[in-house]
Amino acid sequence: MTVFKRGDGVLFARTSRVAMIGQASYDRADIEVGTVTSVTRDGKIKAYQPSWGERPLPLRTSVYLHATAYILPKGEWDLPAVMEYCRNRPWSHKPEHKGMPFESLEQSRAELRQFKTAVPA
Repeated sequence: MTVFKRGDGVLFARTSRVAMIGQASYDRADIEVGTVTSVTRDGKIKAYQPSWGERPLPLRTSVYLHATAYILPKGEWDLPAVMEYCRNRPWSHKPEHKGMPFESLEQSRAELRQFKTAVPA
C-alpha cells in the first residue's frame, strides 16, 4: 500500500465509459494532479488541494475517491512548479481557459518528467 504524507503530490488516474446515442462507446481517462493536505494515521489521503482549486477538497466527496492514486514524493518533485504547470494547461478547444486535465497516464508522465528533482534511492 502506498503511504502518503502531508505535502506530497498526488496524481489520480480514473477511467470512465462514455456512451452517446448513435456513436460507439469508448473509455476516457481523467488524470488529476494535486497536493495532499490531510492524511489518516495509516497514510491514506483524507483531503487534497487540486491544481485548479483554491481550497482543499475532502477525498470522500471527490470523483477520484475510487481512482488509482500515484504518489509524487515532495522531496523528489518540484511540487509548486508542477501545480503551476497543471493550473495553466490550456484547453485544446479554448486556449484562454486553463486547467485542462491530462488525457492519459503516459501524457502526464511525459509532461511532468521535467519537474522531477531527484532520483529515488
